[in-house]
Amino acid sequence: MLFRREEAALREKLVRSDLLECVLGLGPGLFYNSQMEAVVITLRAQKAEEQQGKVLFINAVNEYAREQAQSFLRESHQQKILGAYEAFSDQAGFAAVATIGQIGERDYSLAMPLYVTGGSAGAPDEAIDIGRAVTHWKAAAVASDAALDDVIALLRQEAAQ
Repeated sequence: MLFRREEAALREKLVRSDLLECVLGLGPGLFYNSQMEAVVITLRAQKAEEQQGKVLFINAVNEYAREQAQSFLRESHQQKILGAYEAFSDQAGFAAVATIGQIGERDYSLAMPLYVTGGSAGAPDEAIDIGRAVTHWKAAAVASDAALDDVIALLRQEAAQ
């Protein structure tokens, strides 16, 4: 649907209809029994005036956690995705807004790399918000400590049996 030639006419009609609001790329393994990356497409019959003629692309393929052979979205991932969706604006390496004309120039392909490029965490030219990084680090440390406590409790329980 996103880029294959066989669906080009369908894609063109969908984009031209201005019903397409957002193309959200998600990481692998988030859907039961599928290890593939997924894409969620949102449609809106009545877009806000400032969003008309535009489509938001969010590249959240790296926004997931994997534990015990299961992938899932942590609260921080969900908030980052939701924040980008609500902002409906460009965010380097994560989100981009494209006009219907720009999508048409790319043969109505909805392939994420055509719109959201570059930018990875820690890229040398990317400004780092130290306060935000410390907040995320502290939250990760708390989660890590809690997980470690759970593992130790399980080991003690097993040893007692």
